[in-house]
Amino acid sequence: MASPIPTRPIDTLLREFAPLDARRFAEALRRLSQSPAGGLRRNISAIGLLPFLLAACGARPDLGADGSDGADGVVTDGYIAFARVYRLVSGIEGEAVETDASGAYSGLAGSGGIIVAEPTERSFDVSTGLPFDAVMMAPAEATVVSPLTTLVQALIDAGGGTLSASEAQAQVGIALGIDPSIDLLTTDVFAGAAAGDDGALAAQAAAAKIAAVMLLAQSLAPEAGAEAAQVAVGAALGVIAAQIDGQAPLTLGGELLETALGAAAGPGGAAAAASAATAVTALFGVIDELVQAEGGSLVDIVAAQIAGTDVLVSQLEAGTLGEDFAAGLRDAVTEARALVGDLSHSTPDTTPPLAVITLSRASLAAGETATVTIRFSEAVVFFDLDDLTAQNAQLSNLSGPVRETSGDIDYFVYTATLTADADVTAAGNVVQLSTDFVDRAGNAPTAEVTSATYDVDTQAPDAP
Repeated sequence: MASPIPTRPIDTLLREFAPLDARRFAEALRRLSQSPAGGLRRNISAIGLLPFLLAACGARPDLGADGSDGADGVVTDGYIAFARVYRLVSGIEGEAVETDASGAYSGLAGSGGIIVAEPTERSFDVSTGLPFDAVMMAPAEATVVSPLTTLVQALIDAGGGTLSASEAQAQVGIALGIDPSIDLLTTDVFAGAAAGDDGALAAQAAAAKIAAVMLLAQSLAPEAGAEAAQVAVGAALGVIAAQIDGQAPLTLGGELLETALGAAAGPGGAAAAASAATAVTALFGVIDELVQAEGGSLVDIVAAQIAGTDVLVSQLEAGTLGEDFAAGLRDAVTEARALVGDLSHSTPDTTPPLAVITLSRASLAAGETATVTIRFSEAVVFFDLDDLTAQNAQLSNLSGPVRETSGDIDYFVYTATLTADADVTAAGNVVQLSTDFVDRAGNAPTAEVTSATYDVDTQAPDAP
């Protein structure tokens, strides 16, 4: 059995961290940053391509059809629908497959290398409903690709190939306080947590923490662009992996987080990294409180992910990350619980989402606005202002969703502001909703929806 990786003093990690093979890493970064999913959007699973992506690659495998039906697996943070999954070995990309609406993939050809899951234009996290724009990975033998397996791969890299995948996953489990009977490479802890298993729930809480570190590292990248964000995440995970010794749990907070996020932010970002470390440590405390409380469940973790992402990134971007973060987060978690999707996935959803559009007024004069309310029959993904068009008027200030209940029916409600165009007189105008969005099962609406009509009269009267 390989020896545990010796830890190094935390104040030397920034000086000592460096990619093992910069040329190979740079090529992988260049190729993936040019993929169709190049743009970065905010979401709880936003994990960049890590600098250790190729470090564990061994002999070149057969990346094509190998005479078998291929490997099956799942991509999860929550379950990631419509992600692209392939093997990567020595910079060579194998034949890709795509996850279905429940995050599962099948028929992954070949063997060896690293399994990579990257976004497509329609990828999203089924549990949060947020778009997925990230890269996660796992060792070759894994059947699960997750934030935890991404850290396992980081540990393999930090060990310079001295650890097997099995040894690395066991050491990550020890470091994060996960039940040793759970194999992180093959156990779908999200499913176990949804079924009420306490060990799986604790493991999913750990996964949420690693995902949060990755998200903040990406946000702290010293330069704009996908490649810089990906390198920043790799630097942060490299610091954490270097402290895993296979003997004792990590204290994932305080000084370690400040060092990890400092590695992501670079020399000029120390103050921002320190503020972010304080905030994310508070987030971890809230997650632990929720999970350890009587009746704590997977819904609490997902709600904390939704709320934490919004509060952390919004405050970080605004420069307002403060000591009152934890109190504000608890309130946001309460609100976010209403937005959590179906976590059991026990009944396949084949019903398309329905919508109704209502207007607060039926006519608009110069200087007047109306509120447009869009009520969906279920949570939707990829809905934004571009999905709405208005005749002789402009739409702005889209907000939501807010979950409303009427009798036995839940609605997911958005609002927008309708402002009439200048110098127009026209009757019978409508607001129209496109079909360019889906529900959390990937079902698209079957028809466009229009509002009742409204009149516009913003034309100045003729001069006497």
